[in-house]
This record gives sequence, structure tokens and C-alpha cells, in this order.
Amino acid sequence: MNTDDLNNPTPGSDADFLIQLNNLSLEIRQSFDWTCNQLSCNFQKLMNAVTVIYSGPDVELIERNIPFVLKQLAQFTKADHVAVCSTSENYRNIHSYYEWNSPDIEFLQGNSGKVSTANLLRSYFATHRTGNEIYLQAPETDSKLLKSVAEQMKINGINCLISFPLMYNQRMIGALELYYVKLPVVFHERELNFLRFFSNMQANVIQRINHLKKWLADADHYVTRQKGYEKELKKAREQAENIKKVKDTFFVNLSHEIRTPLNIITGMHRELMREKLNARQKQFLQQSTMASKLLLNLFNNVMDINDMESGSFHLLQKDFNLRQLMLEVKDMMLGKALEKKSIEFQFLISENLHAAYKGDSQRLQQILVKLITNAFKFTNEGVIRVEVNVRRKTDGFHELFFEISDSGIGMSKDFMKKAFDKFTQEDGTLTRLHEGAGLGLYICYRLATLMGGNIRVESEQGIGTQFQLTLPFALGDSKLLEAQQNLAAGFNFKDLRVLLVEDNDTNRFIAHQTLSHTGCQIAEAINGQDAVDYLQNHNVDLILMDIQMPVMNGMTATRIIRNELKLSVPIIAFTANAMDSEISKYMSYGMEDFIVKPYRETELYEKISKFTRTNNENMNEEKQIGKLYDLSYLNELSQGDESFTQQIIETFLIMAEQSVENLRNAQANNDLATVRKIAHKIKPTLANFQVTSIKSLIDKLNQAEPGSIDEAELKTDIDRIIDVLTTIQTQLKLELK
Repeated sequence: MNTDDLNNPTPGSDADFLIQLNNLSLEIRQSFDWTCNQLSCNFQKLMNAVTVIYSGPDVELIERNIPFVLKQLAQFTKADHVAVCSTSENYRNIHSYYEWNSPDIEFLQGNSGKVSTANLLRSYFATHRTGNEIYLQAPETDSKLLKSVAEQMKINGINCLISFPLMYNQRMIGALELYYVKLPVVFHERELNFLRFFSNMQANVIQRINHLKKWLADADHYVTRQKGYEKELKKAREQAENIKKVKDTFFVNLSHEIRTPLNIITGMHRELMREKLNARQKQFLQQSTMASKLLLNLFNNVMDINDMESGSFHLLQKDFNLRQLMLEVKDMMLGKALEKKSIEFQFLISENLHAAYKGDSQRLQQILVKLITNAFKFTNEGVIRVEVNVRRKTDGFHELFFEISDSGIGMSKDFMKKAFDKFTQEDGTLTRLHEGAGLGLYICYRLATLMGGNIRVESEQGIGTQFQLTLPFALGDSKLLEAQQNLAAGFNFKDLRVLLVEDNDTNRFIAHQTLSHTGCQIAEAINGQDAVDYLQNHNVDLILMDIQMPVMNGMTATRIIRNELKLSVPIIAFTANAMDSEISKYMSYGMEDFIVKPYRETELYEKISKFTRTNNENMNEEKQIGKLYDLSYLNELSQGDESFTQQIIETFLIMAEQSVENLRNAQANNDLATVRKIAHKIKPTLANFQVTSIKSLIDKLNQAEPGSIDEAELKTDIDRIIDVLTTIQTQLKLELK
């Protein structure tokens, strides 16, 4: 039953009955039994109607209908005022007050008005707290507890009242009050039982309302607190991002400011070594070269630590010849061996090494050079021994064991526990006697861990030290490696037109000298604007683009070359910044590759050689060399389960086919956004299959911003990816057969 039913009753309905109850008068019944029986029946119907209202799920709707229910109860009992209050246990605080007043009598829940109930409520406490009701037929009583109630009745002109405590779990939560001002009323026990039943029902309703309000208050408090946390989190995140930006900017500037003069120093050393020098001059130059290498090594260590701690450190996966690498390390250390002639330098390379391994050869060399350098640093006489063996062979992998031992001063047991911590050396005396910042062993430890291996040390003071390095490497493609080495054997870029964009005069001079030894035709520009102006009237085959330049930087110039001049000429970033985040930014502007200053000549030549052949020549070379993928990583994951490998290959073939189709559609619509999504989607899968031939191209497209690649360049890039994916599909299908 709802409120509308009660306002517009249907004859014979419960609502109609409630209205009929108004005609009942408790005082004028002639037959007590008849009256009681009739009242029982009518009260039951009243309770049924009230139950319909109070049993609904919407507690807020129930609360709004309490005054309506009280009105029905008042009409049934002929009360002038009926109220329900929700209070604290001591009645000091009234949380909620619901009431119905007779139209001709004003009741106020307060201390002013014709009838005030606030003082009455306080007077009820002593009786209600024990669970007892109050029923005074007149404003007179012999009970000490109720004298204050009787006094308030006289003050307010109340002839009769009855009040029931609302109890829930033996705890008082409020009261049900009925007041009579016009005439006194006599309640019989059966009628009181009716009202007790109603008060119990009302207590349950009040408790539901209290629970809802508490839940809403808690929810509001939670939301407010959560918003506060979110605000604090947002502020903390913004602060962290600002700190990171400041830190990144600092390292970018630091990299530029240190690498730029180092590039000049190493470049000048390189050019001087080509001159005819006497023995003394060569000695001076060698010492100067070694000092610059030490400085670069220290700076690289600092940058490596920053990359590792920021999570932006990456390892390369390229084929390399370990025996050749070990011999290069030996040659690098021969100078130190000649300086300390009292040391026997032993270098043992196992005959069981595979012809090619796949991994980051530069990082391996970095670890070995540091450990051997340490051995020379802390050994004055005796033996330094370097040995490499294959410890364990698995399908597609070798676990390599490197051992570097010396007969030097050794380490204490306490120091051995912290040997791989940052900025750690044996003691203050050693810090003064021996060079170093305490970063080398920490870098070695982190590199070994990132490469999937481990490094440990055994040492005894006065006896010597032994470092044991264990690293897993996948077996590489020896034919591919041999082809790459043959390609790099001689660099001849005769008639290759190179535009060198560099604002630093000395850096430009060194790069010019380095390029001139290969027969290049070199044009120079001193900033980005100068380069753009030159390209409007001249054609070139390759651009070496510095980044930080006055007037116009290298990124802006690259964007103009791609978007406005519509040129697809290869652009290599010529930068003093080696941070991955910055390199990715360069690629997104349309550069194809990068080289970091200071650089080795061969490194620069290899980069140029990479872009001086057409895409078709690259494809032909790849087809002649062998497969464009490597399953060694998947074989490791499968642990010999061929069905697993086959399932992964089949999944790749489906992905490749869909990607080729989607790329063709995107190419037709010049849709760079879709190409970016496809590049992002296939990038991890290509990494699992170790597809390296288009890695830089995928990275470029994955980072490309709207408008950074023109239609012609995008078409060329997509054709290249489709060619590689199609070739891999053909090769993988042969694997399945």
C-alpha cells in the first residue's frame, strides 16, 4: 500500500478501513469485550497496512512516510500529538524527530511554543533507560521518577501521555510518544499491548534508518578521504614527474656538456695518431688517450646507473664472436701488462666456444675490462689469469663461465659482503692510493644480473682475489655473423653525398676528417635552418644531424625535411645524448638511427653503410644470409616441447597475415594512427622471434607522432615491413613442414 492508496481509497480496501477507524472512540464503547475484539481486528489491519510501508527496500522512502504512519496511529488512538524520536542513549542528543500534530494544537520539539516536548524527553530518561514505559492518565503521580514528567504536563497543559522506549538489542535508541491535550484517555492492557507491538516495529524501522545514515556518513567519509588520497597521490605523482623531468633534463644537459668536449678530445687523438710522431710524442698521446677513455668510462658508468634505476636500461641482442671479443679485451689490457712487467698475464680461451653467440657483446666486454682492470690496479706482482669455458650446454644455449683471478692485495671478509655496493672501496687509505669512484663492481653486478647471470667473488687479504662470472648466451648464426663481418671489412663511400649538420666547429672538423678517409663528398651546415636551406637546392644521400643547435635544432629541422620538403633521405642523429627516452624522441621526428658522441670511426662507418644500400639490396642480402628470425628464445621457453613451439609459430603466422592485410589497408588510406597501433601490437611478438631487421623501423612507427611522416615515406616503410613479414611467413611454413 502506498500513500496514494491512503489518500484516494477504494471502498472495501485497507485504505478505506483506515479511514473508517477514525470513527472509533475508545471511551464510548458499551461492550468492553466487543470493543476489544473489534479493536484487535482493526489494529491488525492497521499493522498490515503499516507493514507494507515499513517493509520496503527503500529506507529513505520509509523515513519520508513515518509522519503519515504516525497520523494513522493518532487517528486510531485519538491522540493530539504522536511523535517518534531517535536519540542518544542518555537523551542528550536528538538525532531525528518525526511527528504528527492535531491541526488545532501546536506542538514543538523545543523549548518554545504552546506545547514543548524537549523537557519531557529529558524527564523520560530515568524510566526509559531500564526499558519501562510511561503512562500518566493525569498530570499527577506519586512516583519520584515521574514527578518531573507530571510537572511538565501541567506546564504544557497535557492531560494524558504515554511513552514507550524504542529498544534494539537491549539498547535504547529513541521513544514513541502519544500526548492528549483535550481529553484524558484510559488505555486497557490489550490496547497497551497493541502500542507496545507498534513501538517494537518502530524501533526496527529507526534502527534501519540509523544504519542507513551511518552507512551514508561512512561512505561520504570514505569518498571524502579517498578524494583526499587521490589529491595527495596526484600531487605526489606530479612532484615525482617534475623531479624526473628535472633529473632527465639534468642528465641530457650533462651528457651533452661532457660528451661534446670528449668527442673533440678523442677525435683529435685519432687524427694525431695518423701523423708521423716520434716515440716520446706517441707516449704522451697514448697517456692522454687513456685518460680520456677513463673519463668516458666513469661518465658511462654514471649514465648506466641512472638508466638502470629509472628502468630505461636495455640490452642489445646481436650475433658476436666471443673468441674475437676475448682477444680484443686482451689487446686492450696489454698496455697495462707492459706497464707492470713483474706481472705474468695469462689469457686462456676454451676451444669449445661456439662460432657465434647472441647477446650484448659491448656489455660483456665492459664487465671483463672492469674486472681485469681491477686486477691490475690491486696487483703489483705475481699472476693475473683470465679464463673462459663452456660450463653447460643446452638446446640453443651455452652457459659460459669466466674467471678472473689475481695474486694482489685481496679483500677483507667484511668488505667482500659489500663489494658490489655503490661507491664502495676497501678503506680510506685505498681510496687515496688507487683510482676509482667505487662504481665499477656495482655496474658489473647489475649488468650480470640483467643479462640473466651472476657474479661472485672469493678473496683473502695478502693472497689475492678471484671473480667468477656466469652468463647464459643463445647460440648465434655464424653464417650471418661472417657475412656482416665481410661487409664491414672495408668501407668505401666514394661519391656518397653526406650533409654534416653540426654547430660546433671542432666537432664538425673531426667528423669531416673521419668521413673524408672513405671518399665521401661532404657538405656542411652549422644549424638546422642552414641544413633546410641547403636541401632546398641540393640533393644528398645521407644526413648526419646534430640535435642541440642554435637558430633551429635537429628535431625541428628533421620534421621540416620530412613534412615540408617531402624528402626521405636517411637521417642519423649525431648526438651527445645517449638516454633512451631522448633517442626514442629523435626516432619519432623521422630520424632512422643515431650515433652517440664520442664515437669510434668503425661505428660511424657501419651506421652509414647500413643506409647506403637500397631496401631491395638489404632484402636480397637478408635472403642470401639466412632466416630473418631466430627460434632460440622460443625453444628455451618450450623446454623441448615441440608442440608448444609449433603452436606459437602457427599463432605468429595468423598474426603476420592479419598484420599484412591491415598494413595494406592503412597504406591505402595513409592512416598513420592505424600503422602505429599495428606496430605496437606486433613489436613484442617480433621480439620473441628475434626479428631484428625491422626493429628500428617498428620502433620508429610505434613512436611516430601525427604529421611526422609523409605519405611517400610511410608507403616505403610499410612496404619494407610487409616484405619482411611475408618472407618470414614463407620461412616459418617450411619449419612446420
